[in-house]
Amino acid sequence: ELKKQTPTAMIKKALLKEKNGIEKEQNDIDVLIKDSTEELVKLSSIDFDTIEKEKNKVLEEINNFSLTDSDNLTERQTLLNEIEALQKEKQEIEKKNLVQELSHTKTLSSKKIEGIKKANELSKLNNKKTEIEKIITETEKKLEKENQSVLDKSNMYCPVCGKEFDSKKIDTIIADFAKDKSTKIKNLAIIIEKAKKELEETHSLINSTSEELNRLRNEYKTLNNDCLKISTEEIENQIAEKQQRLDGLMPQLQTNNKLKTELQNQYDELVKALSDKDNIVKIKNKIQSLKDKQKELAMQDSLRIQKANQLKEYIQEKIKMAGEINNCFGTVKWLFFRYNSANAENEYEEICVPSLNDVPYASCSSGERIIIDTVINDKLQEL
Repeated sequence: ELKKQTPTAMIKKALLKEKNGIEKEQNDIDVLIKDSTEELVKLSSIDFDTIEKEKNKVLEEINNFSLTDSDNLTERQTLLNEIEALQKEKQEIEKKNLVQELSHTKTLSSKKIEGIKKANELSKLNNKKTEIEKIITETEKKLEKENQSVLDKSNMYCPVCGKEFDSKKIDTIIADFAKDKSTKIKNLAIIIEKAKKELEETHSLINSTSEELNRLRNEYKTLNNDCLKISTEEIENQIAEKQQRLDGLMPQLQTNNKLKTELQNQYDELVKALSDKDNIVKIKNKIQSLKDKQKELAMQDSLRIQKANQLKEYIQEKIKMAGEINNCFGTVKWLFFRYNSANAENEYEEICVPSLNDVPYASCSSGERIIIDTVINDKLQEL
């Protein structure tokens, strides 16, 4: 039996998929039309003319509404403008104070860091001075010791036999000692001279660094005392005085504003209610569009049914042709279709299986299969 899907089966599968898609889309459209129709019925029951009249009446009340104390209103607006101007002036002063404070803090921080660096530098110079003085002291001691050194008389005797060297050898020993002593004294003197020169330079650096450090400390102290902010006290007093006058005007103004706000809210609600009137046209257009889509789907489904009927006719024609083919093979009959009640359409499906006495090849005995094979081979050779 051939397991590969045939073109006929593929077409049937495609038609079935198309049918399911059309049915789903039709059901979705039915739901949308139902919901839109219900909404349209609901909106159609609203008396928009009455709402329009009520809206115009409220709008007229708003337009004709005025505060009884116009002088208080004018004074109130003047006070508000003056307070706003004073608040802006105060904000500008506070902004300048903040910028000045940030700049001052940055300068102080910079001076402090610079002072710390100078202090560390001075500390290192003092440590260096101490080290140089130590070197000078120790070297001077070595020099004094070297100046006082004398030749050990034991060097004039042979370390092996203990006899005194001859005069020539002794003169050489004395000369070498004197030369070595002179070299050591000279080298020690050079070290002391260089150290004293370096000490003098270090003293100079210490003095200049100390002066610089004192200058930085004085500048830091002066800057720390010089951060003066611009006072806003006078402006704050003016704002408080004007606010007090404004608060005296507020009771009547608040009552009138409350009434006006209530009217405005009522007007907004009426405008919102009237907006549903425009939705009626939109919903009608939507329903008509959905109905047009229904017609398109109906035409599409009709075309699908026409294709399915054509496919059935094609299958029936193939069944007739199968009888003519089977007449050529005598006792062996070919099964080209079988009825399958398990599939979605409960229709025939295509197969290609030889049979003997209506028994498919797969269910035949070995002998019956040999007969089928022999008949097929013989008939094919004849053809």
